[in-house]
Amino acid sequence: MCYNAAYSIEKNLKHAISREQDPNLKRKLEEMLENWRKNKLPFVPPIRIDDVVHFSNAFEHAFFPAFYLENGERQLGFFRWGLIPRWCKDEKKALTLWNQTINARSETMFDKPSFRASAKDRRCVIILDGFYEYHHIGKHKYPFFIEQKGKPMYVAGLYELTEIDGVEWRTFTIVTCDGNERMKYIHNNPKNPGRMPVILDYDQVDLWLNPRPNVALEQLENTVTSMCTPLNDADLNAYTVGKLQGKHGIGNDPRARERFTYLEVELEGH
Repeated sequence: MCYNAAYSIEKNLKHAISREQDPNLKRKLEEMLENWRKNKLPFVPPIRIDDVVHFSNAFEHAFFPAFYLENGERQLGFFRWGLIPRWCKDEKKALTLWNQTINARSETMFDKPSFRASAKDRRCVIILDGFYEYHHIGKHKYPFFIEQKGKPMYVAGLYELTEIDGVEWRTFTIVTCDGNERMKYIHNNPKNPGRMPVILDYDQVDLWLNPRPNVALEQLENTVTSMCTPLNDADLNAYTVGKLQGKHGIGNDPRARERFTYLEVELEGH
């Protein structure tokens, strides 16, 4: 489960450029970065999207940056969190679905009506600085910020382009898997414990995006789901942060990523 996250577009695009081995893709990424700086990327709606988001709640359905394929070429697009499937043509139904499709379980995404078409043909990679999860002690919960050591997160996702009443909805969901040991400790919500986003290595980005239309569905499922494994504990940093939401919540502010100590969590032995 992943309902809160953060990103830095320019910084993370620079990282992708530094890692890219294909010269054509490197030039394409450099062009994306330049277009971002000039505010010429295809925004939906046509507004400037913040370069840095320190905290965003999925149920606000903000736009996030993601890689996806268009005509066989990698693009950077902005999609709203919470996937609306292509078959949904009614706005009332879409608004109901929106809060139910924040995450897609990797184990069932090829089976669920809301996700299976996107799992087959429309996969994306969301570029994050990190995500937030809550740790429960008794009746209280404490937010943690989780980041990958020394690099951005390339998180497996599914996307959809849906037209409702003449308006295009560009939406995505984050694919989750069973968590590693650290995430099982942090994300101990008894209703849905131990989940985490599928975090890919940069070298896996194109493999995840590739639709492979001529491959049998069973082979495609096996290839895609084989990448849905938890990142090693040692590759993550995780620490408690201040209260994020509510009357006194930090919200989308740099302080949302600052360490904050809770005596209860320290005494528990984290």
